[in-house]
Amino acid sequence: MLDAYRPLSLFVALWPTQEFEFPDETPEFAKRLREQFTQFNEHRVVQASGGTPLPSEMPRLGLMGERRQLVFELAPGKVMLRRMCGQAREATMTLAALFESHLSMLTGIQAWLAENHNFRVYRIGVLTHLFCHTRASANEKIARYFLQPRVLHGETPHELQLSMLSRPTLADSGMVNRWLRVRPLRSADARRVDFAAQIELDYNTLPEDTRERTTRDVARFMEAVQANIEEDVPLLDDPDFLA
Repeated sequence: MLDAYRPLSLFVALWPTQEFEFPDETPEFAKRLREQFTQFNEHRVVQASGGTPLPSEMPRLGLMGERRQLVFELAPGKVMLRRMCGQAREATMTLAALFESHLSMLTGIQAWLAENHNFRVYRIGVLTHLFCHTRASANEKIARYFLQPRVLHGETPHELQLSMLSRPTLADSGMVNRWLRVRPLRSADARRVDFAAQIELDYNTLPEDTRERTTRDVARFMEAVQANIEEDVPLLDDPDFLA
């Protein structure tokens, strides 16, 4: 049933150790990165205002490419690569193809940062959004699928968004957090028809698991996340939610 869900986006975040040598000269750093990774054709620099330092995970630099559908953000405490599947060429991209493309780029970036700026990763996060047509009110489907019948006595809630945390064990990665978030999507017309839904799957290694992660470890984690989405999320394999 996974082919009924269209990927909308993929975010991968890497948390570096304190040894990460984040450059003070951010514009020059941006220039070097764009020379090295030609997928990015523009950048923006974020600077603190009023003398207040920025939080360590707030981006200091953002590189953009492919009509800003591809973005790489860097901060001393976190780097993130994200892709939005909004263009016609990517509108039919499968989840597997999206993960493969993302991993290929991320591996090169991580290796270059490790070699040139002592970038060592201790935590990983992967977040993806999926879209599906539900053929009837997604709000009602979410209510009936996830809630007990006694909760639904009376009128179905006008808007219902669910967020559930589980802790599956992924191959080579141990126990991880997995957030499943589901919400209806409404059309822009006057009737506000909600015959579609967005599924968010957010995986991250546990904060207390501070093992250093190589490029191969990141690849294994992404491969395990993809396998978990494809094989171990019951909602994505249940035709009752889509019918």
